[in-house]
Amino acid sequence: MYKIGQFAEIVQTSIRTLWFYDKIDLFKPEEIDLFTNYRYYSKNQIEDFHLINKLKNIGFSLQEIKENWGNFNDRVLLQKKEELLKNK
Repeated sequence: MYKIGQFAEIVQTSIRTLWFYDKIDLFKPEEIDLFTNYRYYSKNQIEDFHLINKLKNIGFSLQEIKENWGNFNDRVLLQKKEELLKNK
């Protein structure tokens, strides 16, 4: 498990971003220590965080990512592609 600072360094983001993603229920730490309130992230979450960044980079909003998390399929991706092409 990685503390928030370690995880932020690994995924090349800020601690502030991780706090924000937690606040909006987009990306939560694997574990929060009840006594210290330290946030811990797992190795498995690294890939998920990178996927969020990739989706942002191709035009998905954080809200769209949150709403479709666990349900990204060809239909969702093609729909977004059409939307982006229409708005060019």
